[in-house]
Amino acid sequence: MKKLFGFALAAMVSVASIFAGALDDMGIYGKLNAGWTTGSVRYDVDGFSGAEGFSGFELYPALGLEPAATKFEDKPFDLTFEAAVDMIFGKVDLYDSAKVTAITPAVTAFFNWHFEDSDSAFLQKFVPYGGVGLAVPIQMVKFSYKALDAEATQAAIMKGDFSARIYKDEDYNSTVVGFDLTFLVGARYALTDKIEVNAETGYNCISMNNWFLRGGALYRFK
Repeated sequence: MKKLFGFALAAMVSVASIFAGALDDMGIYGKLNAGWTTGSVRYDVDGFSGAEGFSGFELYPALGLEPAATKFEDKPFDLTFEAAVDMIFGKVDLYDSAKVTAITPAVTAFFNWHFEDSDSAFLQKFVPYGGVGLAVPIQMVKFSYKALDAEATQAAIMKGDFSARIYKDEDYNSTVVGFDLTFLVGARYALTDKIEVNAETGYNCISMNNWFLRGGALYRFK
């Protein structure tokens, strides 16, 4: 898990460094959130398809962009944008052994409200927001179950064991690519000029139909 967090942070730093020169007039930040999610995941194995409930851990690394054109200096709000690769690792209700891994490229637009003119020092650093996004979840479900081993059972019967029922483990893997709309609300608080903490909750609908609750921090590169 430590390697996974390190990889996510390194990826955000690398992407930000590449674009920093080309986006001189744009704010750039990296965000890393973690949380819990529950919903349904789709599968398609040997002609059997459907959706089953799941729950699991979520890791959400993102790169945020704050264009100068959407800062609206004379307004108490602005629009920002994030590109993320959401990762889910969980358990599916289909079978006890069923696991799901979902890798989801996503883009989200945020409406942020600011209280910079407030008399409250807390509100000056507090920003509530709402977001709407598009996501493409790559849903990978893996499970195994006991299936009748017809060949071994027949061999046992031929040897005189007429009540024989021999089973074997059958492994199945399914990968389904879907499409989701994301709706979320959240808030962030600035600890310093560079570092902020945040929490957000929301819902993905159409394909995975999952609710999530996550929190973390962001670092402003520029």
